[in-house]
Amino acid sequence: MFSDRWWIFKVACALFFLAAVCRAGQNLLNDRHPPVERVAVFTDDLRNKTIALMGKKVLRSDAEGFEIASRVAPVRVLTSQPPPVGVYVSLVGRPTGPGTLTASAVQINAGWAWKRPLNYIVSILVVLAYGWAVRDRFRWRIRDGVFLGKY
Repeated sequence: MFSDRWWIFKVACALFFLAAVCRAGQNLLNDRHPPVERVAVFTDDLRNKTIALMGKKVLRSDAEGFEIASRVAPVRVLTSQPPPVGVYVSLVGRPTGPGTLTASAVQINAGWAWKRPLNYIVSILVVLAYGWAVRDRFRWRIRDGVFLGKY
């Protein structure tokens, strides 16, 4: 297992099993907390599920609730304290009808539009700086082998 023989096959198998585990986890998560797009085609099995959303922009707001965008159609969120138009919200809710959620928790995310991209930029810069700092430590020559044995 830890030799250079068939190393491409071993790497391919490891990537396949990692992808299988990730896919199984995604299927379990989607079963317990379905994507918001499933609310557009409402069925009774959705009534007992919760849907969690992060960073959704409020398109319209009135006294009964507000509206957010999804990839399929706008989704109406019913709540007693609707946020103003244009802010980004995170919420947890239950589907109650076609294209409708009843929110159990709504959080306004101030600064989401600029903090989120800044977080990604800083993370990428840190990884690049670390890679540059340790570049001499991890030199690799393919002719020396992929998995170097202890003996």
